Amino acid sequence: MSSWTKPSSFLDADTALLVNVVEHLDVPCTRNTLAERLRDHPYFPQNLMSSYSEVLTDLRIPNLAVDLDTEDLDEIESFPVMAQLDPDLMGNTHAQLTPPLFGVPLRSIMVMVTEVTASTVTFLDVEKGWYTLDRKDFLQLWKGITLLVAKESWSGDPKHTENAQRQRLTRSAKASAWGLGSGLLLLAILLGLVGDTPFWKWLPLLVLKSAGLTLGVLLLLERADKTNAVVAAVCGTKTPAQGPGGCGNGLLEGPAASLWGWLSWAEVGAGYFAGGLLTLVLALFANATAPVLLILAVLNVLALPYTVWSLTYQARHKQWCRLCVGVQILLWLELAALLPLWINPLPVLTLNSMVWVLLGFGLPLLVWLTLGKGLAAGSELRALR
Repeated sequence: MSSWTKPSSFLDADTALLVNVVEHLDVPCTRNTLAERLRDHPYFPQNLMSSYSEVLTDLRIPNLAVDLDTEDLDEIESFPVMAQLDPDLMGNTHAQLTPPLFGVPLRSIMVMVTEVTASTVTFLDVEKGWYTLDRKDFLQLWKGITLLVAKESWSGDPKHTENAQRQRLTRSAKASAWGLGSGLLLLAILLGLVGDTPFWKWLPLLVLKSAGLTLGVLLLLERADKTNAVVAAVCGTKTPAQGPGGCGNGLLEGPAASLWGWLSWAEVGAGYFAGGLLTLVLALFANATAPVLLILAVLNVLALPYTVWSLTYQARHKQWCRLCVGVQILLWLELAALLPLWINPLPVLTLNSMVWVLLGFGLPLLVWLTLGKGLAAGSELRALR
């Protein structure tokens, strides 16, 4: 048995199956392209067969959905094929809810069949691995619904070279961003430890700001793309169709999710934590932590009334956004972390500290206005398609 592309936080099981089929066919197409095309399909993930078929057609891979009888299994001439099996008999938890097709039951899973012999059938379940079953056992699982696929000389993504380069650049950018961010935080901690400010004054806030930025980014992902696999993994659902409306539970599209109709609370939260984190790092570099902490403490106090309003709103409507509640908890933990600052004599504000704050909050804002709004607009456009 060969290795296969497994589902992950960045690749849900439904998409992983299509990736394995295309890779088995050795058709030039990147995983990112497959994930994007499948995510953008209007019937995904509710109707997998239709979604798979149309994405394959777009990639110039001939395919045909058929309803076969058990005696027709030997009529399949080329492999792989995608087949529907009964998840209850398989003991598989990955059961996709789909509209009835050719009168088959609603619950089904899709697998990739790669070989049929007189006595056995070999197939891949992306969640559990390779199976080689006795032919009679496979026929008990098989629903008969099959998507036949074939590779032609012209099959593949017309823009494969461009998309492959973009995927490599994206991976490099992500790796660089993680490396730079981790290195920056580590350096800030080291500088803070040798600085004049005791570590207990800034280290808890550094951790809370990092956690808040993580939740803020997840909220932006949830708002922009309900099928995002990272968000689904955090929320404990395999797909949005199977979960209770995602982490935001529908609140991120409601009238209370934005200010003045154009600025979302998710953007405000991500900006608050990103700006605070960068400001704190800059202050540690400049050894000007005390006055900067005072400004961050004032901003924290100004943000607390929002938490009361948000929790009251969610309780009144009996809808809870898990990520939002997490952000609000972090805001109160920030207050606790900064409380010693209010008890002791307040530091004197300096012009330098104000410059660090303006830089710390201004740079994330500039990046978001330059890149983020365009990405959000693209996600909204895909949602309308």
